[in-house]
Amino acid sequence: MADSTSSHRPFFDLLRSGVVVFDGAMGTMIYAAGVPYSQCFDALNVTRPDLIRGIHEAYVKAGAQIIETNTFGANRFRLGGIDREQYVRAYNEAGV
Repeated sequence: MADSTSSHRPFFDLLRSGVVVFDGAMGTMIYAAGVPYSQCFDALNVTRPDLIRGIHEAYVKAGAQIIETNTFGANRFRLGGIDREQYVRAYNEAGV
């Protein structure tokens, strides 16, 4: 049986190598791109994937070694509060 951490080894090796650069504030970048805070930023994974991809690409170009998904609020509690609970799966799948 394989070591349960074997699939995570490259990540752990990266962490041991020194400083690791992550991406920055996704919401801030979305807002800076002209999307108002009143919009559901997680929905952009489906409705504006080009925008989200472009932000990720900008972070990688700036030196980010690890990027996070645009799924901060893509959960049933947050989306349920704005009557979008039925989109949890779609927003998360598109975000990944």
